[in-house]
Amino acid sequence: MRDRIKQNWWLGLLLLLPVMLLMGWSFRQFSWADLTAIFLALHAGEIAILLFINIAIFSLFTVRWQILLVSMGAKIGFYSLLAYRLVSFGISYFTPGPQFGGEPAQVVLLKQKHGLPTEMALSSVYLDRIIDLLVNLSVLVIGFFWLLAAGIMEDRAAVFQFWWVVLLVSLPAAHLFSLYFKKLPFSALLEWIGYRSKSQRVTGWARVVHQSEARIGEYVQTRPQDFLKVLVVAAATWGLMILEYAVLLQFLGLELPLTGVWVAVIAARLAFLTPLPGGLGALEAAQVAAMQLLQVNPAFGIGAAVIIRLRDVIFGCIGLGFGLWLLNKKDSIVEVKS
Repeated sequence: MRDRIKQNWWLGLLLLLPVMLLMGWSFRQFSWADLTAIFLALHAGEIAILLFINIAIFSLFTVRWQILLVSMGAKIGFYSLLAYRLVSFGISYFTPGPQFGGEPAQVVLLKQKHGLPTEMALSSVYLDRIIDLLVNLSVLVIGFFWLLAAGIMEDRAAVFQFWWVVLLVSLPAAHLFSLYFKKLPFSALLEWIGYRSKSQRVTGWARVVHQSEARIGEYVQTRPQDFLKVLVVAAATWGLMILEYAVLLQFLGLELPLTGVWVAVIAARLAFLTPLPGGLGALEAAQVAAMQLLQVNPAFGIGAAVIIRLRDVIFGCIGLGFGLWLLNKKDSIVEVKS
């Protein structure tokens, strides 16, 4: 027990060290007087507008998931799914990793609160996540192309990051294509591990994953219209996210061209791919670096990062609160088609 506590302490210290270094570098790049002036220019009405846009973004996330569930035969209310998405976000945000970790909670909530079969719940969550990842990384690739063509990013480091993002895009795309052609790589891998290790637990996981991958492949093949709807909603969500960032910078007193907004948005998204909880430190450093690249006062980058951080912490805490509330809430009934 003592060894485990010591190991966790060292792990926490290792995570804290890069956060402190990134934070230290970020906060040396601007004037505190400039940052104070930027925040004083922000009004209550502007905060309300930003809040409204963010609620709309979370609503679109929920609509996308609901489309998937309805087309799979599960009718679950919008507000229940919104609560589950917030729970998932809260868990993902406060745990180490690139914005993953809350998905098992979504599966468990669908199963326990609505009686969905495990493979259906897992299929809906995984397909929603893989579409989210595919669209996010595709938009980042388009953004990199745009910025490279505009001459904003020309150094080797930027080109290296570009090909790294291209590689990330290819992974979910390749998996989706393999499922379309009825190739089930994850379940095959788990079946092989279960056979080699003679583990009944792994074999059981392989069975569930096999059913989930088969369901996703069938969905993509037989319901292209619903799949297209999901992609349209995902694209609209990204449009709102870009709008939110442009409006945020404008409220802080900075008007950037669309290419400049792209630089800041791409920097923010890449920061959230780091293994630090909520991109802590990485987000602040990325925003400062983006403003320096655009030859803008870095205080605007810190100002934007602080507001983004505050927004995410608030939504994350709301999500965790929903999670505690749902633990004591009675299960509901859902219509499920085989």
